[in-house]
Amino acid sequence: MSFNKNRTQEDHLIAMLKNKSQQGLSLAYQNYGGAIYGIVLRIIPSEEIAQEVLQDVFLKAWDNIDQYDAAKGRFFTWLSTIARRLAIDKTRSAEYKKIEKTKPIDNVVHNDSWMETTQLKDSGLERVVNSLDEKYRTLIDMAYFHGYTHQDIHEKTAIPVGTIKTRLRMAVQELRRILGESEILSLIVLLIFN
Repeated sequence: MSFNKNRTQEDHLIAMLKNKSQQGLSLAYQNYGGAIYGIVLRIIPSEEIAQEVLQDVFLKAWDNIDQYDAAKGRFFTWLSTIARRLAIDKTRSAEYKKIEKTKPIDNVVHNDSWMETTQLKDSGLERVVNSLDEKYRTLIDMAYFHGYTHQDIHEKTAIPVGTIKTRLRMAVQELRRILGESEILSLIVLLIFN
């Protein structure tokens, strides 16, 4: 019953957005803004820039609402995909790289806020990730939790790109050894979609 009610409300919201209703946009922001902001903030730790990206997410959804297909997934899933893509695009922009270059590396590498993720703590994976050698843990943090590309990591740490790729692969192999095949899939899903 609750699912049908939520689906009906979502369908009504989509119809409002397709009719370019300002109220629909407000309602979408009210219902999904917090969760989408959380997704963006995990990729872009700057609250100011994350707010800008959040606005861009809802503008892009507004402009492209006709591309949303309920048969392919829920509206939130569509929004979160837009959010991840825009956040990652932002981290790759020259403007963002210029801002990030002025930050000390310690602020990026030693920011363990991702470890505060409830899912990570509750699943016991925090202990496993923390058991990794620092050189692996740092790269996992930068690549998976901050959305940095291999090139971005190279620019921040001066570690050669090939070494970065090798260390990330070795970190996943180590996690696979510790956790086993089935649990590593859960961790990868958590790292990618958290």
